[in-house]
Amino acid sequence: MNKMDKPLSDWTLGEVRELCAGRSHCKGCPMAGVMCFIDKTVCPQEWILTDKPRFTEEEVAVLRALQSAGIDTIERGTKLEVLKAKSATIDDGCGSHYEQWFLPQKLLPSLRPGQSVRLEDVLGK
Repeated sequence: MNKMDKPLSDWTLGEVRELCAGRSHCKGCPMAGVMCFIDKTVCPQEWILTDKPRFTEEEVAVLRALQSAGIDTIERGTKLEVLKAKSATIDDGCGSHYEQWFLPQKLLPSLRPGQSVRLEDVLGK
């Protein structure tokens, strides 16, 4: 079945986003005026469809410990099975820098490859 033959109620948001990303303008698009505004003020190709990570109580405890150690950002790479933990940028008079540590990814299994999180956003200050 061709995607265009599917009823609108069967389309996923990802399929709508993909359709719009493959077009150069909205004129003639079956989604124009249905899933987006014709003037592209809310164009599906601009939708961000990734979820923020949700952490278990155990992971929040790990994040609190890392925050108290001065870590402010955690990233999970797409290739290495480690997490990168970074401290805030510091200007020591010789230029700005940050410190970085590598941690086992099993500490935060909810963080998916390619995701990063600022601890302040999860835990507050």
